[in-house]
Amino acid sequence: MFDFSYIDGDHAYHAVRRDTLLVLGYATDNHVIVFDDYSTQFPGVPRFVEEMRECKGVEQIAHVHPDIAFVVQKPST
Repeated sequence: MFDFSYIDGDHAYHAVRRDTLLVLGYATDNHVIVFDDYSTQFPGVPRFVEEMRECKGVEQIAHVHPDIAFVVQKPST
């Protein structure tokens, strides 16, 4: 389990989504996740980030172009 991840790979929507879901499978509660290249130059990144932003337990904590950071609370099991 880990507390922090930085997503910077394939910028296609499906790749960003896949990478994020893989990371969150190993994340602790209140995990900090940062996405690189949150810009119109790479439309897959903002598309996924905007969908994720709407999820319960996701809170934006920073945005310093081109990076954007969130805290993600994992649901209790």
